[in-house]
Amino acid sequence: MLINTDFHFHEWAFLAQVDPDAFELRRRTVLDQFLRDSSDRQRLLGQGLQREIDAARRMSADPGEALSVISRMLWQQVGFLCEGLNDLSDYVKRLEGTDNPAARL
Repeated sequence: MLINTDFHFHEWAFLAQVDPDAFELRRRTVLDQFLRDSSDRQRLLGQGLQREIDAARRMSADPGEALSVISRMLWQQVGFLCEGLNDLSDYVKRLEGTDNPAARL
């Protein structure tokens, strides 16, 4: 997958200020294209995550609250990833400590 690196923050910020509807359309178009270019699994995960983000934005009273909610979602996922990494690390350590021929590879 090729990621578009042609992103200009000030251009997007200006568009958000002068024409929020155009900004939203452009944001949605870029996200949809990114998801279309993703693998099937990434697309399913990305679409689910994007639905959660969009719901948080709609239900929030203002952008700051939306950011706070989305940030908590992010840190929750980071926590899950850390737990998984710790579990994997513990499993590898147990394998290395056994008389397992595969552990010597």
